[in-house]
Amino acid sequence: MKFFNRKKINWPLIYISELFAIFVRFFLGLLKFNKKGGKPCLMSVDGFLIGDTVLLRPLLKKIVEKYAVTHRVIFVSGSHAKLIMRDLVHEMEILEFQFPWATYNYSMSSFKKLFLLWFKLYRLKIDIAVECR
Repeated sequence: MKFFNRKKINWPLIYISELFAIFVRFFLGLLKFNKKGGKPCLMSVDGFLIGDTVLLRPLLKKIVEKYAVTHRVIFVSGSHAKLIMRDLVHEMEILEFQFPWATYNYSMSSFKKLFLLWFKLYRLKIDIAVECR
């Protein structure tokens, strides 16, 4: 099965994307950002649909109860998260972003928005990141 799948892979595109990723990492490494505020930053990511956010609500509630005083808590999710996490919005930041693979939107504009989100997260200087799937 491996050999059959290897024929279908677009190897030049993979090599170009790897070179682009190396260039982006190098460029971001050259930039120096000052950390804003003194609180350590704790981030949780759920870039998928509404059901995942509903299942993560108890975990995020405990994280906010325990760490909101000493840490800056950030949650990355879709626009539905503000409705589900209504009572937690004041203790944590919610970055609204719908990931392209969750909506099957593989256009260049959605990937441009994804790179902008990565750049924004890089500038935040995240200390602890949790992907909760």
